[in-house]
Amino acid sequence: MLPLEENSVASMVEIIEKATFDELVPIIQALAKKIYAHRQANKGFVPISVFEYLIGMSGAAVSVQIVHEVHTRDSHRLGFALKLREAEEAGEKYRGKYHNTCCSFRMYDTPETALGRDTADAFGDKATDVPPVEFLGVTIHNEEARRGADVTMMHLRIINEDDLPRLTGQWKVFTEAGIRERNREIVFSNCEQLEWVMDPDRPMFADIRGGWPKH
Repeated sequence: MLPLEENSVASMVEIIEKATFDELVPIIQALAKKIYAHRQANKGFVPISVFEYLIGMSGAAVSVQIVHEVHTRDSHRLGFALKLREAEEAGEKYRGKYHNTCCSFRMYDTPETALGRDTADAFGDKATDVPPVEFLGVTIHNEEARRGADVTMMHLRIINEDDLPRLTGQWKVFTEAGIRERNREIVFSNCEQLEWVMDPDRPMFADIRGGWPKH
């Protein structure tokens, strides 16, 4: 197939923008087939350039997240360690902010492969003797930047302050007070999720849109 000329792409975009939703059905069907074929050929992966748009088209994404709770040597909680999002990661609105390690669940993922990506994001690909994770439950929140909701399978990993140098990338420990005050360095939805994590009476499934706990 010959590459599309720039003016041809612009014309296609203009047609789509002016069309009714019913008129777009065959175009959406063609895109769905194209995207599915790409996922089949790439272990469920899609390029960052289209990742966020596809979340918006589906209306919701499923994510797998690991929260890192940091304890002192005598088992007192210092706070939560969050990682600085790097420039090449998906999500312009979230770059330069700290977040819990989290990945989107791909078409061919298992719980083990998704959690494995989160663990590698924290400790590297070849890490050994990594503290275990505990499944906490599921949260749901909206992500306006991605035009959709996010259903997140939440996990907790308790690490010792001595583990902090083992973490890959740039990390920072935030206190409970800083999280509750919505520290602007943190991805906003992560503050809500961490408030749910800190609630000893949290339900297994929680709608945290609008904050937690619900008033």
